Amino acid sequence: NLHLFFKGKKDIIDCYDTAIVSCNDRIIPEKNQINFWEGRAKIIRCQNAPHFIFYNWESWEDLLKYASGN
Repeated sequence: NLHLFFKGKKDIIDCYDTAIVSCNDRIIPEKNQINFWEGRAKIIRCQNAPHFIFYNWESWEDLLKYASGN
């Protein structure tokens, strides 16, 4: 579901099917993230990760494996 042109916020939100939520986010609390994504996307809770979670993986492929459960 790739949108080349976004008509509004709903279109932007609808283009995501998975959300990785940081459990140690000191900027956006985990509870708020889960409340937002619940019913909109599969939620994956990332333990021991700060707001910027991408240092938890060595590559994009590793992140995708984590998100897919492999």
